[in-house]
Amino acid sequence: MPKPTKSKRRDQMSEKSPHQENERELTLDDLFEILGNPHRREIIKLLSQEERYAFELAKLLNISQRAVTKHLESLSRLQLVTTREVPSNQGPQRKYYALDTGWILSISIGPKVYQTIVKEIWAEPEEELIQRITDEIRRGKTIDILWNAINEFIRIDEEIQRIEDKKIALLRKRTSYAEAIDQAFSQLGFDSTQREILRILIEHNGSMYLTELADHIQGDLDTLKEAIEILQKQEIIMVTWLSPNEARIAIQNS
Repeated sequence: MPKPTKSKRRDQMSEKSPHQENERELTLDDLFEILGNPHRREIIKLLSQEERYAFELAKLLNISQRAVTKHLESLSRLQLVTTREVPSNQGPQRKYYALDTGWILSISIGPKVYQTIVKEIWAEPEEELIQRITDEIRRGKTIDILWNAINEFIRIDEEIQRIEDKKIALLRKRTSYAEAIDQAFSQLGFDSTQREILRILIEHNGSMYLTELADHIQGDLDTLKEAIEILQKQEIIMVTWLSPNEARIAIQNS
């Protein structure tokens, strides 16, 4: 039985919540909630291979169908899966689940570095490419098509690895630079709060609001304001007060 494309699966969804009408947005917490459960990880892995129904997933995972259904409901709520119902000769319609999109989660953690990236990576297949492959298969070039796919996947994977290696090298360089700045300011007598303020300002292109700064720094607001005042007196930063509790903090122009 041919499988529907992503757009067709969306048209066949049995239910749509108001949230699903809006632009898709998956947060880091959402992905942690999903990936933190081993059964959900296995369900995603199985659905990445092909669409399946709940009883089939329960048998493959050796857990109850009720447990599988609860996991699928969580994935549906986060818009990771869609459903379609197919008539069955053995009873009521069978509900199939399929991954509706793909995501990349990248986390970089280390001294002076904490970066997270959550991006959707789904791409619709090009109709022109589908037609070209279909025509080649009809002309008896199935083996050629398969080997072309193997070589293309190898090329893509090698390029991804090259980019990942470059990313690691750049993050190491960034970490080294940040550590050097922090140690230099420490040797000059700047306390931890002052150094943290400067580090965060660097990471945010030199300026941000006081309330944003406070969200990034552990400690009370009075300590933060005291550190800001010292840096201002040293003419390292500029402070523009917008209200008693809000100000624009910026590194001085060179």
